[in-house]
Amino acid sequence: MNNNTSQIYNFNRWILIKKRLNQVCMRQYSDDLLDCLKTLLPENDVEMIEVCIKTWINQQVGPAITHKIKNNMSTKNGDLWADTLTLFSEPKKMAKAISYSYQDIATAWKENNQDKAYRYLWTVLSRHFSNMRHISEICGPHKSKNWMIIERCIREIQMENIDSEKVENFKNPVFIAPLVLERCQSKLRDIETVKAILSYIYAFSPQESIDLDFKLFDYTTHTRTIADLLMEYLEQDNTTLTYDEKEAIQLKYFKEIRPMTDKQFMEERGYSRSTHKNRLKSALKKLNIYLSKYVTGVENV
Repeated sequence: MNNNTSQIYNFNRWILIKKRLNQVCMRQYSDDLLDCLKTLLPENDVEMIEVCIKTWINQQVGPAITHKIKNNMSTKNGDLWADTLTLFSEPKKMAKAISYSYQDIATAWKENNQDKAYRYLWTVLSRHFSNMRHISEICGPHKSKNWMIIERCIREIQMENIDSEKVENFKNPVFIAPLVLERCQSKLRDIETVKAILSYIYAFSPQESIDLDFKLFDYTTHTRTIADLLMEYLEQDNTTLTYDEKEAIQLKYFKEIRPMTDKQFMEERGYSRSTHKNRLKSALKKLNIYLSKYVTGVENV
């Protein structure tokens, strides 16, 4: 395991930048962009959407951020605003991203459904910003690639369970994180725990990073709480998990295990890797039932 693994959880700088993006895009100037987009109905013309975005950036968002930079020269806040400004450098890609949800955004705004319009717009913009190449400079290499894999994995799991009686559970980060790790860990870099998956979800997911009131979640405290929650469950005497199932979860998500062959695994652990996987699968089913009580929201954890 990389000795710097703990760094993968530290998205504090990105979250601070995302908070500033939300401030200028949503709290200050969202109505102007939405008004422009509404005038394009019923057409979904990417080139015209790009005109709206360029006007929005050049006349409102850009000058506002530049003013913030000048007023905070040589300070951490100024540096954060400077990084924020770099994320508005690709209006054509932003227009294309908006075009995929354009009808939903513009129609909601035209019908005076402000909450829905704001939610659609922020979801699109947040995903656009999260996938930009500048994220590697802000968060470190391969972070945006990891998030794209995690996000795709979440969508796959949700689609597979769309007809489930507990479909809402699969929208809950606490519930879905262990499933994502089990399915996609081999495709991810430097991610070995549920806590790591959660750190990505709370940093990059539009719905989990900033709520409709535009308040930033206490990300650092929350991810620690999740890890504590999992460990507390494993340590409970009245849990339905067997000793072997507890060991399987701890081995998978919390312990540092060196790479080894199936033969080496058998010699070191005293049972086969397939036995370990079966125990883990059984444990995760029980764990998901336990975590489902938190489906009402992360603030209840």
